[in-house]
Amino acid sequence: MPNTPGTEFYSALSLHPETSEQIAHIVGEYLDQSCRSTEDHGINPYVLLAVNPPDAQAQERIYATVRTLTKPEGFVGVVSGDLISNLGDRASTPAMALLASNRSFLRPFVVHGQDWSSTVEEISEHSHGNDVVVVLTNSQTTLLHDMTKALSLLSQQLTVVGAQLATGQLQNFVFQIDDALFEGGALALLIDGSRVKVHSIDPSQRLSPTYIVTKSHKNLLQSLGSSTPLDQLFREQGDLSQASLFMEEIRHSVELCIDSQATTRHLKIRSVDSELGSLLFSDLLNVGEEAHFVLRNLETLREASIKIAQEIKNAKPTPLALLLLGPLGHPSTIPRPYLLQIPTQTLGEHLPKLAFWGISTLGTMICLNGHSNYDDERTVVLALTN
Repeated sequence: MPNTPGTEFYSALSLHPETSEQIAHIVGEYLDQSCRSTEDHGINPYVLLAVNPPDAQAQERIYATVRTLTKPEGFVGVVSGDLISNLGDRASTPAMALLASNRSFLRPFVVHGQDWSSTVEEISEHSHGNDVVVVLTNSQTTLLHDMTKALSLLSQQLTVVGAQLATGQLQNFVFQIDDALFEGGALALLIDGSRVKVHSIDPSQRLSPTYIVTKSHKNLLQSLGSSTPLDQLFREQGDLSQASLFMEEIRHSVELCIDSQATTRHLKIRSVDSELGSLLFSDLLNVGEEAHFVLRNLETLREASIKIAQEIKNAKPTPLALLLLGPLGHPSTIPRPYLLQIPTQTLGEHLPKLAFWGISTLGTMICLNGHSNYDDERTVVLALTN
């Protein structure tokens, strides 16, 4: 990947089956890129290394070897459950990805246990303008929710991306920062906002206008607006000759999107009562909430991925690398293996010259301008530029 004077980011990915070959490849790529960057000559950057190690002993050995060879100012190692390349290859077997930058553009912060408040204060001291904060944690939903919410309140211009990592065979979220190994907690990456653009691949196609929930009981939606929810769906569909086909689509691909001032929730349909026109959902509904129907399937996911690919392709300056955080861990209207695989393959087809990789997560969300979008089917794309 060619670099120009003034390079702020370096990236490399290896899916070689042998760990030693992975290390040789990514370190060689990094050294080759950094030698061609004149402005950063002599400045050792932070190195972020994502790995799928075969075991815990290999993980520590990999960290030590890469640190010795790259001689970074600071080092962060993260265990990821899956790394997916722009070739569409899934790497549930050992794989390795490296991202490096000097600390003016990429700065890591660590959260020990549940105490995130001091980390938020540190980030507040170092963030400026429209920066991006990426928070990575394990399945500690409360920590992720509380920390991202607190970060989003720091500034209306700050974009916060939160993700729960899927760690594969290693049940704990394990990472190393400099010489210390940690399990649990969270890692926050503060990225210069002038060097990164956040895109969101949402596979939702709107099916209806917004209605008010007028009658419900726990998870059961009985009335939406002035009619039953099923009637509202068929009214938008129009062609009743396709009713049976559409009923099948409802059971597998239609969701209800609940909007509030602070959050957006997607509720999956569990069952349909065709006689009463009611729908049973995956979560509670409240009378007075605003809601609309969306369609989610493989085709809407591909269309959304192509749209983002075009946005990235037309962006100025042209991105150097892409980092994808995509979900693989929750029940979905879209088969789980495709949620990250299709965006990765689609972006690879439309942006073949970009270096990028995807990391699987248990769920992703974006906090922007104080509004949190919790969505286990949303793939977040970070486009890094030099």
